[in-house]
Amino acid sequence: MRMAEAQHRLLEMLNNQGDVSIGRQADPLLDVLAEFARIPAEDTAPAEEDGDGLLAQFGTYDFRGTREFQVDLTRQFIEPGEDGEIWQLHCTLFWPATSETDALGSDELWSFGMELDQFFAQARKLPGWAWALQAKATVPDFEVSFEQV
Repeated sequence: MRMAEAQHRLLEMLNNQGDVSIGRQADPLLDVLAEFARIPAEDTAPAEEDGDGLLAQFGTYDFRGTREFQVDLTRQFIEPGEDGEIWQLHCTLFWPATSETDALGSDELWSFGMELDQFFAQARKLPGWAWALQAKATVPDFEVSFEQV
C-alpha cells in the first residue's frame, strides 16, 4: 500500500467489517485498525528511521468546538529522505465528556521499538482505551482523517 492510498484502504476495511459503526462497540474497530497496521507501506522511510508507526492516545479536548472525550489511533508515515514529509492517518472515536472520562486524564503510546501485538496489548490497557473498549461504551461518533503535519 502507498501512503496516498492509506485512508481509502482503511475506510474500505471499515466498511467491509459489519460490526464497525456508530452505536456499536469499539472493540471491532480496534481489531480492524490492528489488521490495517499490518499492511506494509511501500513508500515510507525505513523502519530504523521510524518511517511507519502507530500512536494510541486519549483525552478530553474541544477540538470540534465542544468538550469531548476521545480515543485515537494514528498511523504515522514519514517519506524517505532528509526532508521527508510526515503524514498522519487518524481514526478517532468521540463521546460526550463526563466526570468519569475527565478522571481518566490523557496519555499516549507510540509503537516504535515494539512488535504490533505488544503495542495493541499495551494500547488496550491505556485507561482511556480500556474505558472505550468496555461493553457499555458504544461509539456515538468517529471519524477518519489524513493530514500532513
